[in-house]
Amino acid sequence: MGYHMEARSRKLKEIGIDVSGVVNRLGGNESLYLIICNKFTKDTNYLILKEALSKKDYQSAEIRIHTLKGIAANLGFIRLEIISRCVLNDIRERKLVNLRQDIYSLTEEYQRIISALTEDQQVFSN
Repeated sequence: MGYHMEARSRKLKEIGIDVSGVVNRLGGNESLYLIICNKFTKDTNYLILKEALSKKDYQSAEIRIHTLKGIAANLGFIRLEIISRCVLNDIRERKLVNLRQDIYSLTEEYQRIISALTEDQQVFSN
């Protein structure tokens, strides 16, 4: 694995991503993990979730946050998964006051992950 990939893995670990756990599930293939993470930067579930919430389309929002939660779990984005679970619960139970705060937390964590993944993006392009 090259220096840039090692640096990327280290950065992800520093922000609390369970890189080791996922890489173990991938048979130790850290390069594959980073390629999959790169694909996450192109995933549209977060953007569609925000759009659905702005339109108060809670059915669509529920589908998107459920999908985002699953992706986060599979990629070892532990904090994003936990926050997504809270947002999902808020949407299902129509806890709109909680939803606003949880969406704020979700956005912060999502942007933190995207930022970590897009540094030196050209190294990871396919």
